[in-house]
Amino acid sequence: MHPTSKRSRGQSSPSRWIVALVEKIRKQAIADFEQPLWELTLDEADPNSKAWLHGPLSLEEVRQRFGDKWCPCRRFAVWQKKWRPIDDLSENNVNSTFGAFEKVALRALDEIVWVCSTIFRYASSRGDVSLTLSDGTCLSGKVHAMWEQGDHIRPLTKTYDLRSAYKQLPLHPEEQRKAVIMLREPGTREPRAFVCRTLPFGSAASVLQFNRVSLLLRRILLEVDVLASCYYDDYPCTSPKCLAEATDGCAHAVFTLLGFETSVDKECSFSTQTELLGVTLDTSDQGYQAVRVANKPDRASAIAESLEMVMHQGRVRVAELPALFGRLQFAESQLLGRSGRLALADLRKLEAANAVSVPLMPHHLEAFALLLRRMRSGPPRSISTAGDLSPVLVFTDGACEPKGDKFECSVGGLLIVPGSRPTMKVFGCRVPDSVVQVWAEGRKHIIGQTELYAVVLARVLWSNDLSNRRVVYFIDHSGVQGACMTGTSSDSSWRQLLMAFEVADEARPCMSWFHRVPSHSNPADPPVQRPLA
Repeated sequence: MHPTSKRSRGQSSPSRWIVALVEKIRKQAIADFEQPLWELTLDEADPNSKAWLHGPLSLEEVRQRFGDKWCPCRRFAVWQKKWRPIDDLSENNVNSTFGAFEKVALRALDEIVWVCSTIFRYASSRGDVSLTLSDGTCLSGKVHAMWEQGDHIRPLTKTYDLRSAYKQLPLHPEEQRKAVIMLREPGTREPRAFVCRTLPFGSAASVLQFNRVSLLLRRILLEVDVLASCYYDDYPCTSPKCLAEATDGCAHAVFTLLGFETSVDKECSFSTQTELLGVTLDTSDQGYQAVRVANKPDRASAIAESLEMVMHQGRVRVAELPALFGRLQFAESQLLGRSGRLALADLRKLEAANAVSVPLMPHHLEAFALLLRRMRSGPPRSISTAGDLSPVLVFTDGACEPKGDKFECSVGGLLIVPGSRPTMKVFGCRVPDSVVQVWAEGRKHIIGQTELYAVVLARVLWSNDLSNRRVVYFIDHSGVQGACMTGTSSDSSWRQLLMAFEVADEARPCMSWFHRVPSHSNPADPPVQRPLA
């Protein structure tokens, strides 16, 4: 839920607010983007070109149209290989007046990878098909003989991109008074106004309203049997090889019939290796054994260069962090695994520092070094589609008892690997006194460290059993469960353990899920009470 917080200033004390903003624009320093931004804005207002704006208008012309009930917003530009206009609807509090009770779920990469993995699984079986729907209905049958001919069933992927997405949706005439863009004309140095005719880029409401339409387009594509997902204005699609050409024609027909323009000049054909949503999706495995996902090489290289520069300097400039943090967060959010979680958490904290630059501590450098290795030489994430896909179950537990002025800690774990020949393994041991002593320094309780140590020990000890598998960890400590889910902690001893987990996950990746188990139901408790070693 995103509640409203204010009324827009344009409705409370319009004259004073408008005069103040006009003076602010008139007196602002000359910026590098002033002339190119003016030219871009004129192009957006040209009725023979884009016609996204109406203007330029003088203040008197705006008042004749809206009276005193309108909200001006400053326009500025950011450099992203070219100047991109941004309309600041936060400064005039228009964004604060927007409220939403909906949350947009963007699972595009997860959905496309699942579709490809499912097709892989049935392609390798060449036999029975069984698919259980969310309502419990089971769809079953035989793989059609046609799919067994050559590579007909191999899933190919591509992405359709809506051109200037927000600008394809009109702004309601009654809302245009809340989106009057203002910037200074370079020649006269006087503020000029432009009225938005389309969704403004910089409005909080634009995001939700656009995604409503975007998700509708995705639904229509599904109704005509195009396996499409949706991530804002991108539509990753999957198609069996023998149907790729027909699928492409069908998708373009939907966009054209509904009046939406796609970036045809950027499109690539359906392929086994496709760049989508900042990653490369690979479905070329000849044996249909695994779908692979990797960061785009140019994106990974750019992030690695930024990290190397920061590590070499030994400090970071706070003003430069948002760009690096944004790229890292997007890249890591699209990949399976845990590498980089601590580095991202560190960057988030450094970004909030009240200083021009901040020195890097040893734990920062350690986390950045692991992420750098991931970017430079980390292998693609592999989603296995062969063998038993049932999740491996890992139960862990820990105990910590005070013994005078010291602690005595023990941990245990139980591994269950299902399948036609199920495997079960167990461990139980004392935590070395030297480790306990480090944890106990300056602390009254170390049960959290003990429980987390058990999880990390299980991850390292059973790496071969967990590699490329789906794994469910059952933990009876809520704090440890939360730390494992987020991959970060402010406590130094917890950080060291989570770093060890990251290292193990980078060496032998798996797909982890962390679940709470009541202590009295935890089968890892007996080896903790009576350690096996």
